[in-house]
Amino acid sequence: MNSRRNSVEDDLRKQLLQEQRDKMVLLDQLAMIKVSICFHCQNDLPPIETRLQQTLERRAAKLNKLREKLIRVSHDLRTEECVLQNSKEELHTLKKESCKARHLIEQEQLLVRELKLTLDEVVQEKRALMARKEIELERTKESKSEIEHLQTSNYACQVQCDLLCTSEAVSEMQEQLRLLVDMKKNLDTEIYTINEYLILKRQELEEAKQALENLRKEEDELTTKLQLKKQMIEKMAHAEDELSVIKKKISYVNEEKEVELRTLAAEKDAIEEIKRQVKMCNNDLEQLKATKSSVMQESLGTKHHLQEVQREMKKIHDQKMQLTKKLAYSKEDLEESQRLLELCLKHQKESQDAVSSMKNRMLANFMQMRKELRTLQENKMRVSKEINTLKSLNRMGGTLATDDNRVKELVDNLIAEITRVTPAEKLQSIANHIQAYFSECLRKNENNAGTKGVTAVSTTEGAIHGVKDPYPDLKQ
Repeated sequence: MNSRRNSVEDDLRKQLLQEQRDKMVLLDQLAMIKVSICFHCQNDLPPIETRLQQTLERRAAKLNKLREKLIRVSHDLRTEECVLQNSKEELHTLKKESCKARHLIEQEQLLVRELKLTLDEVVQEKRALMARKEIELERTKESKSEIEHLQTSNYACQVQCDLLCTSEAVSEMQEQLRLLVDMKKNLDTEIYTINEYLILKRQELEEAKQALENLRKEEDELTTKLQLKKQMIEKMAHAEDELSVIKKKISYVNEEKEVELRTLAAEKDAIEEIKRQVKMCNNDLEQLKATKSSVMQESLGTKHHLQEVQREMKKIHDQKMQLTKKLAYSKEDLEESQRLLELCLKHQKESQDAVSSMKNRMLANFMQMRKELRTLQENKMRVSKEINTLKSLNRMGGTLATDDNRVKELVDNLIAEITRVTPAEKLQSIANHIQAYFSECLRKNENNAGTKGVTAVSTTEGAIHGVKDPYPDLKQ
C-alpha cells in the first residue's frame, strides 16, 4: 500500500516537474521572441503569433484533457463510493450472518459433545450387553448341561420311579422338567430381545456417525464462509485505503490544475503584452518605412542614385537572409540549450537563478533595443531633415561656399549619428552614397566650393572608415 502511494506521489512529482520545465521553456521562447522581434521585419511576425497561438491551443487542449480526466476520476470515485457503501452494507449483513453462524456452530458443537457422550454411553451399554450376553450364554451352556444331566437324572428317576413306582416322585420330576423347559424358553426370548436391541443400537450408532460427519461438513463449510468473509473485510479495508489515496490524488490534481490555470493566465497576460509590443513595433516599422520611402523619394533624384539604392536594398535583403540564417542557427542553439536544460535539471535552484538573471538581462536588452529603435527613428528623421537642408543648400547654389562651415558641421553630425546607430557592414555603402552626393554637389559648385568640400568628403570617408563596429555580437 505504501509503495503504491509512493509511486503515485512520484508520478505526480514528475508531472509537476515536466509542467515546470514546459513553463520555463515557454518563458525562454517568449524572451527569445521578444529579442528576435527587433531583428525581424513585418512579414516574419505572423508566424510567431501563430506559433504562440498554437502553443496556447495545445495548452488549452491539454487542460481540457486534464479536465476530462478529472471528471472521469470523480465519476469513478463516485462509483467506487457507491460500491463501497454497498460493500459496507454487505459487510454489516455478513457480520450479522457470521454472528448467527457462530451461534449455530456453538450449538452444533454442544450437540456434537452431547452426541459423543451418548455414543460413549451407547458403547458402554453395548459392552455391558455383550458381557451380559456372554454371561447368559455361559448360563445357557450350564443350563443345557444341567438339562442333559437332569435328563439323565430324569431317566434315572424314571427308572427309579419305575422301580419304586411312586407317583409323588414322578410328579416332582415332571414339575422340575416343566420348570426347566420354561427357563429355556425364557432364555431364548431374552437372547432374541438382546440381539434386536443390539441391532437397533448399531443402527443408532451408524446414524449418529452420519450425523457427526454431516456436522463436520457443515462446520467446514462455515469455516470456509468465515474465511471468505474475512477476505471480504480485508478487501473492503484495502478499498477504503485506495479510496483515501484516490481522494488525496484528486485533491493534489485539483491543486495542480489551479496552479496550471494561474500559470496559463500569467502566460496569456504575457502573450497579450507581447502582442501589444509587436503592434507597437509594427507601428514603429511602418513609420520607419514611411520615413524611408520619403527619404528615398527625396534623395533619389537621378537614375544613378536609384541604382545605388537598389544595390543597397539587395545588400539589406542579403543581410536579412543572413539574419534569418542566424535565426535558424539560433533556433538550433535554442533546441540544443533546451536539451542541455533538460540534462541540467538536477541543479534546479542554480539554473532557476541563472534563468531569472538571463530573463532580466534579455528584458533589459529588449528594452535597450526598443530605445535604440526609437533613437534610430528619431535619427532617421534628423537625417531626413539634414538632407532636406542640404538639398535646400544645393538649390541655393552659391550660398554653399559661404555656408561651408555649416555643411561641414551638418556632415559631421550626420556621420556621428550614423556611426552611433548603424552596424559597420552598412557604413561603406552609406559612405559611397554621401561621397557620390557631395561629388555631384562639388561638380555643380566647382567655382564656389573649392577644395573645402573635398576635404569634407575626405574627412567624412576617413571618419566612416575609422568607425568601430558597435555591435560585435550580432555577427556571432
